[in-house]
Amino acid sequence: TAAESVALIASDKKMCYNLADQNFNLLKALYRNENVDDAVKLRALVGMSKMSVAGGSDVTRNVVAEGAALRLFRQLRQYLFKCPTDEVRMWVVEALAYLTIDAEVKHELVFDDQQMNTLCAFTNDLTPNTAYALSWIFMIVTNSYEKPDIEPEMVRIAEYAKQSIPKEHELDSDENLKERIQKLVSLKAPTVLATCSSASSERTREFLARSYFSIVCSDEGVHCGAVVQLGGTRSLLNLFQENTKEGKQYAAHAIAKIAIKMNPALAFSGQKSLDACRPCLSL
Repeated sequence: TAAESVALIASDKKMCYNLADQNFNLLKALYRNENVDDAVKLRALVGMSKMSVAGGSDVTRNVVAEGAALRLFRQLRQYLFKCPTDEVRMWVVEALAYLTIDAEVKHELVFDDQQMNTLCAFTNDLTPNTAYALSWIFMIVTNSYEKPDIEPEMVRIAEYAKQSIPKEHELDSDENLKERIQKLVSLKAPTVLATCSSASSERTREFLARSYFSIVCSDEGVHCGAVVQLGGTRSLLNLFQENTKEGKQYAAHAIAKIAIKMNPALAFSGQKSLDACRPCLSL
């Protein structure tokens, strides 16, 4: 269908800006049309979800009105619980991978117990695409993604040239991030990371390593014990073996953080204590 084609094309960031100008209102009208099937409406929602966050985490580059991403998230939530088929779950998790770039969405998602439990249940029937989407979502909600270093001189030049200056949302502050990670740990969400660590995609594995690193380093390492209890050490050792260069570094730092905060004999029992030496020596 046309809605599905737009939803797929919108995965490209450059295309999103053009699509948002020309097709966002079209998809909105399609979604509101009472004569359209729910399957088509869902694809329209996914397309709008991708377009709504084309500006990334920079709130100054939003291509839609403020709050639009949050409204789309709530509408997707209704679809997920109204018709929880495999196809609906596939489209919803893909949309969430984009929508969680919005700070309001990621914050509401983490504190929505029912939605988070449903997301965690996606690992019961894990596919490569689902594993990638879930690893991306956890990297986003833990703020583990790569952030550009902006020099003060560049900010002044941008202000002088009247150019857009990247600005993060207040919900991406350190305090809000700490609250999100604490909630994720209380929901035993790191089990999702452990399950997804069997994925073969190096990008997926890098996102998982980044997420683990943020969790174990949050609040001075207070969550290290919970991560170990939920299978984090075995997963991190596995992620260090096969990963991107950046992924291996994040996995090694997470392993080292656990070794510092906990008794290594307990955190890396048996053969794992020897396996933990190599990542630590690589730093």
